[in-house]
Amino acid sequence: MKKIAYISMTDEEASFQIKNDKQDAVHFEKVVTDNDQVDLNDYAGVVLQDSGTEDIYYICEMIMKLKKRKSSFVWIMTDDPLKSSSLVYLKLGADGILDSNCESEHIKWQINNSIVRYQDYASAASSKTEDEKSTRQSSIQLFPQNLSIVLGGETEIELTKSEYKLIELLNTKPNQAYSYEEISMHVWGEVVEAPKSRLGNLICRLRSKLARKSTSSKVQLGLKTVRNKGYMLFLEIKD
Repeated sequence: MKKIAYISMTDEEASFQIKNDKQDAVHFEKVVTDNDQVDLNDYAGVVLQDSGTEDIYYICEMIMKLKKRKSSFVWIMTDDPLKSSSLVYLKLGADGILDSNCESEHIKWQINNSIVRYQDYASAASSKTEDEKSTRQSSIQLFPQNLSIVLGGETEIELTKSEYKLIELLNTKPNQAYSYEEISMHVWGEVVEAPKSRLGNLICRLRSKLARKSTSSKVQLGLKTVRNKGYMLFLEIKD
């Protein structure tokens, strides 16, 4: 069961009446916002009740606060979904506008479907990331005792100490750039004078070596220059 916090800005009775059944996939809990003991992180999402013009500022403030938590769903409940403030809420990041004139069950299914779709997407994305990580780990292996790397389990490339330390660092964050200073500190233990020049020579030698040694391998490893930032490691697997 997914718990949804229901927040009304006024003490007036809203047109939407909370109705919960044990078999419902979504369960509403009315929350008092000035209660410091309430942790909205305990909820799968938040529904803010828009009861009139006086609520707009507070709702906008709440949306911005809640959207700082990337996984937080925020819906706005109103008896007039087409009013101009609804567009303002959506532009601020609200996930949807709910019509309080609809049946409670109808609204709960809207909320449930949104959450389930997000969870399915997040699960698929996580699985893809793990698959890519596994593929990468089997595609490039580092052997510090030999100062070498093995591509695709078949092609071993011997490196100098500096070349190995460069690959070692860049391989910790594939497809993400490291700065000149970060690389210099890892390879030489200090930010050396004229780091771009010295590092450029190292990159040039290593690129040449990777190009020569990996021609027969299914795995192609390379170094990419990221302008005004530094360098990153990229890996391509041939079919």
